[in-house]
Amino acid sequence: MSRKAFVLITLGMIVLAACTHRREWTTHDVTIATNPAGARCSFERDGITTRPNKTTPFDITLTNVLADIRIRCVLYGYHPVVTTVSSRIRGTINFDLARDAQVQL
Repeated sequence: MSRKAFVLITLGMIVLAACTHRREWTTHDVTIATNPAGARCSFERDGITTRPNKTTPFDITLTNVLADIRIRCVLYGYHPVVTTVSSRIRGTINFDLARDAQVQL
């Protein structure tokens, strides 16, 4: 391989690596809300699930990646809600929780 080809390939790899790195770390805030408020939500991406540590409504910072995010919110006396969203979503994600008739509040 010529020296010129080696230099061009190396520069191309550096540029591509820089592009993917920047894309991986782009973040934005999203608000999670439920009706009624007070649900605990967990998030799953690439097989890794977070433990719910806040009650709705709350803000969370998401990282832009290609993998979607699965959100699961639970509140005693209501059916759990689960949805999958793009990690590029912006704004507020609202969930309407349906009462579980078998649970007495």
